Amino acid sequence: MNKKILVAEDMQATRDVVRFLLTNRGFEVIEATNGIDALEKTQTLRPDLLILDSDMPEKSGYDVFRALKLDDRCKAIPVLFLVADTDVIDLTRSVPPADCLVAKPFTAHDLLQRVVKVLG
Repeated sequence: MNKKILVAEDMQATRDVVRFLLTNRGFEVIEATNGIDALEKTQTLRPDLLILDSDMPEKSGYDVFRALKLDDRCKAIPVLFLVADTDVIDLTRSVPPADCLVAKPFTAHDLLQRVVKVLG
């Protein structure tokens, strides 16, 4: 069975690239365009991995992460954060440590390597 990955990113071009990379490696990709959609789809579909843009409309990736870590059904789902080089990241204060950070712009190799590492 293919691993299911939810990609939550408000920029269509970034979602397209991530979806292309992951589907070509055999992953099933679910998409969300904002934080509320990401939270609802994660709680309903329980993906094997969540790739979250840190800065999304309606709920930031950090807010989604915090909410999921309080939900017993979803707290074990690993998370990769997509963060812009200009983002100020202080995960020790703003959220529990994420499983992995991926800086935007990212290379295909780097993203896929981190996905494989997190999924084991």
